[in-house]
Amino acid sequence: MNKILLTTLGLSILIGCKVVDKTVDESIIESSSSATIDLDYMNIAVQPQDDFFEFANGTWVKNNPVPKSESRWGSFNELNQANMIKLTAILDAAADPTSLKENKYQILGNYFASFKDMTLRNELGLGPIQDQLEAIEKINSKGQIVDIVAEQHRNGIGSLFSFGVGQDMKSVDNNIVSLGQGGLGLPNKGYYLNDDKEEIRGNYRDYISKVMEMLGKKDS
Repeated sequence: MNKILLTTLGLSILIGCKVVDKTVDESIIESSSSATIDLDYMNIAVQPQDDFFEFANGTWVKNNPVPKSESRWGSFNELNQANMIKLTAILDAAADPTSLKENKYQILGNYFASFKDMTLRNELGLGPIQDQLEAIEKINSKGQIVDIVAEQHRNGIGSLFSFGVGQDMKSVDNNIVSLGQGGLGLPNKGYYLNDDKEEIRGNYRDYISKVMEMLGKKDS
């Protein structure tokens, strides 16, 4: 059986396993502004017929360089970052051990607290997913690969491809079933080929090697 495919399934399991008061302040999730256009982001020194993108976004682009950790940066990235901060605040409050047990956020708090308990997670090691890893090792036919991938997707692990319901890009009033191929581990093609990304590639290789060792594939 192809070792790369088996390792990919194993990696999928490993990767799938990313409010101030005691009751969580729900106002934290409310937007502080409803403005959709900020004229300060524009570069009115440029004529729109010459370069509309620079005209509409020039000042924002100048004042917001792409962070070194990102392959791109824009308003949706800012929105996602702001959302992560709000969600973390909600989860931190829900995970507060002094919060009331009847708090409706308690189940979220317990889950988040277990996620952050690295001492326990390191002690458990691969134990909690050992049955799944053993099932992968026993694959000896294409049909069994399908069974394993289907089981991982049922458990929320997106092995090899993504599948779900989302907005139809050709008809935004409808939701459709969508199927997408699996992505790259690094942001884009340039990270695998460009000379200025060699350090990142080296760190990535070290990471993959470490994960392979954890899977018992040191000699693969």
